[in-house]
Amino acid sequence: MTDFAQYAAAGVTHLGSSTTNGTGYMAAAGATVDIDLGSTLMLSSLALWNDNDAQGVRNFSLSIADNPGFNNAVSLGSFVAAYGSNNAFLTYSKGTAAQVFDLDDAAGRYVRVKFESAYSGSNINVGELMFGGSAPQAVPAPDSLALTGLGLLALVTFRRRSK
Repeated sequence: MTDFAQYAAAGVTHLGSSTTNGTGYMAAAGATVDIDLGSTLMLSSLALWNDNDAQGVRNFSLSIADNPGFNNAVSLGSFVAAYGSNNAFLTYSKGTAAQVFDLDDAAGRYVRVKFESAYSGSNINVGELMFGGSAPQAVPAPDSLALTGLGLLALVTFRRRSK
């Protein structure tokens, strides 16, 4: 997403349940989903369009890693989502607004979402997830020419003092 904050603030809604309109995600409580972002990104926020009813995800956690095996995963946080409109059931003709979660900023290419529990039942329905972030900022390298010049100046100064 090129402008996550603007998109999330626009009030875009997701219609219906992930099981009624064929979009979204449905899983058993405890399921994990691994997402390849395509490149390394610094993630700072998540927008979640939860299900309209009590089968929406309640507790979930996120982690990020730079490899698909999640050997060095870093936690982005654990969260509690609301379903429908502030945990009030909505009809499927009314869209659910995004809930925006602030993540513990971290960089990586792979995100693991663990859907820990639903509000009701053993299935979890989620309409959509969207991450907000940016490309990680590179640490600027010192200018090698300037360092070489400083080194030569130090040598000249040391040599003059030793004479």
